[in-house]
Amino acid sequence: AIRIMFSNSLANEKLIRPLRRSKFYREVNKYIFDDLYPGDSDGVLFNPEIAREIITDFERGREGCLSLLVHCWRGLNRSPAVGIALMKCFL
Repeated sequence: AIRIMFSNSLANEKLIRPLRRSKFYREVNKYIFDDLYPGDSDGVLFNPEIAREIITDFERGREGCLSLLVHCWRGLNRSPAVGIALMKCFL
């Protein structure tokens, strides 16, 4: 499972409920970046380093995996973008 957090969530991490363990995924990898556009001043912009980390972690853990959960705390653009990108890279 991939869990995408926003940078302000670090300060409130105690308020964020963890994803429940499931037989459908082996581990939960957490990444932090915001729904931002270049030029926005606050927050963490998605960058090549985060992309490499997601791809590397997915490649390492995908063997024998039949499903992928991408959970975004705010549910806007990040989770579908990550899911689509991984499908294009690995299908």
